[in-house]
Amino acid sequence: MAGDAGTSPNVRYIFVGVADFICLLMAAESLNALQYKRALVWLVAGVASFLIGYHWPRIQSKFRRSSGERQVEEQFAPTDTGASPASHTVPHSREDHQPTLLDLFKKDFSNTLRSSDQEDAIKFQRPDGASLNIRRQVYMDFPAMAKFAGFYIPMPPPPLNLSGDMTFNACLALIKADAVQQAFDHVASQVAIASGRDGQMTRIQDLTFSGRVLIYHEEFLSIYQKADILKAGEAKGMGIQFMGMDYLGTQVAAWHRQQGMDGAPRLLCTGVSSHKGAITVYEDDMTSSPLVSTARVIGRPIFYHLKIANEPTGTVDRKVAEKIAGRVQIFHENGTPAARERLHRWENSPGPKEAGKSADQLVAIDIPPNGVECNLDIAMKYEEEDSFYTPNNETAMRHGQSGWREEDFKFPPGTYMAKVYLSGTNTVTDLRCQIVNKGVGSKLEITPL
Repeated sequence: MAGDAGTSPNVRYIFVGVADFICLLMAAESLNALQYKRALVWLVAGVASFLIGYHWPRIQSKFRRSSGERQVEEQFAPTDTGASPASHTVPHSREDHQPTLLDLFKKDFSNTLRSSDQEDAIKFQRPDGASLNIRRQVYMDFPAMAKFAGFYIPMPPPPLNLSGDMTFNACLALIKADAVQQAFDHVASQVAIASGRDGQMTRIQDLTFSGRVLIYHEEFLSIYQKADILKAGEAKGMGIQFMGMDYLGTQVAAWHRQQGMDGAPRLLCTGVSSHKGAITVYEDDMTSSPLVSTARVIGRPIFYHLKIANEPTGTVDRKVAEKIAGRVQIFHENGTPAARERLHRWENSPGPKEAGKSADQLVAIDIPPNGVECNLDIAMKYEEEDSFYTPNNETAMRHGQSGWREEDFKFPPGTYMAKVYLSGTNTVTDLRCQIVNKGVGSKLEITPL
């Protein structure tokens, strides 16, 4: 009696009629042989066959609906707890590690039906052959009759570049290729997704694109780059929402609160300081007895420092930022590296004069959660010269006689960006600042970003 979706009503009724006739015939033969129990069984079977055949369309519809809903729940229901569409908050359940941006991409909007690719769906390649593997996700809000899309763009591969150009170009490529509609079409073609009651089912094709597009990006994008992306998206009816490092920061802070870590360290750049200092070398008088060392000043440059403070988000149990060391790398304005990354020193930490070759081992400091600022050396410049330098303990040991002028870390007039990586035993922070060098007779203009 059971037919598939393509069985015509006439065929179904003929099949039911034949089955009923056979049951009635067997019942009559049983009565003729005085086998009353057997006759009753065949009669009941005939009546049941008739009733099932008569009501089969309704039974089939109910079975399909139940099966379809079960399939959607198993394949597409969210498996992780995450942020609601309205709040974007970190899950209330405790996690064993603080969230990454990829974690948030997977977990946000947990109350909305989502479909994502098991593997990276889009490959964006730059001229030098390096590529970005971009993930995509479709969000389906059936009660609101709306759908939207999200993309996760990872950190570009080396060489490290702070210009944001690769992520910027990847965003424009997604818009130009109509990647949002491609994501909708892909999901619709892979599996039938529908919601609603019998006769009132809503398919993904029936949902209206709300215009919302989420871009989770690991690389820093400037205000100007974001403005260009927004403009390109608006031309195609997209309202783009950026989910970058600032968004991750708020979610990490929320995670700390949920873990009972309200007072977790939070390192901030609160400003810039500078002072003119003397570079002194010590020379031994080999003719005197006992041996006498004399000090000689060989330069008076201006030293520049970033003022770093520890300002935890909580009000109780505020924690010390422990064993913090600072590494600095200078980039050209276009984002290409101007010099390699290396360890810098804190202004008041022991230098080679006090600690010798062990100075770098003593460069890490504790920063208490009291707002007191600690100065990290960032640059040095002689006002009468064009270029500035970024000295550290190694410079003092190897280039003392040259007034700490190190050719590998010499930067002529121009605009630069410095990436400052602060790491310790209980916190990690990335900071950036812009350095403008106007050359002879000018001080450096350093602006925290």
